Amino acid sequence: MSNDDIKAYFDGSNITLAELSAMTGKTRKQLKTILMGAYMQATLTFDSRAMAEQFTKYWSRATLTGHTMGATGADGITLVTVYNVTDDSKALINDFIESIR
Repeated sequence: MSNDDIKAYFDGSNITLAELSAMTGKTRKQLKTILMGAYMQATLTFDSRAMAEQFTKYWSRATLTGHTMGATGADGITLVTVYNVTDDSKALINDFIESIR
């Protein structure tokens, strides 16, 4: 059972952490980390603010999760940090990067 499956199952049921632990073989501490959204975050570097804005629109619409966009430096570089990165959303990031190459 993937972390996304665990989260979806927990959100759609009245199961306790103890029961979920017995079902998945994960400790309660591991389950709390999964369920409380302690997913990874990623920071992407874009050569232009326009490309960063294009990515943030893509990310927000595809994942319905947040991001932060830093100020654009004198060199045009803009950093974007995305949160709650899952395996599925990592694929979205990779797809976007491939589409702009």
